[in-house]
Amino acid sequence: MFGFDGIGIAKPRKLTKQQVHLESWLNAGYNNGIDYLKHNAEKLIDPFEIMSDVRSIIVVIMNYYPSDKQNPKSDYKIAKYTYGNDYHTIVKERLGLLANFIETVTGNADTKIFVDSGNVLEKIWAVKAGLGWQGNTR
Repeated sequence: MFGFDGIGIAKPRKLTKQQVHLESWLNAGYNNGIDYLKHNAEKLIDPFEIMSDVRSIIVVIMNYYPSDKQNPKSDYKIAKYTYGNDYHTIVKERLGLLANFIETVTGNADTKIFVDSGNVLEKIWAVKAGLGWQGNTR
């Protein structure tokens, strides 16, 4: 559906187990100067801080493994995810189509779209939506 390999839905709630781990991680300085993580920690663990009336968290998965190969004689090694078009753009467009579909079917839906660039712990939400697992979630 809409080019995704899987779609799952999670019930929104504060991620209290992850809050302890996140606070410990931030206090240890592991964010390495990425201060927006500290300033937005509450949004990371509580979806109601982002959207007060959130009723569902829809998570999608998509294989974005490009078939292109690097020239083995090249002096440079380039990360595979950088081949082809930016996945942020592709996934965001597809999520927009999904959001439009939901709004059309329901007649009234307020949506927010994130492609690993917002104040969302996307991996744990994927787990909660039944789309995989994450090691050491404490």
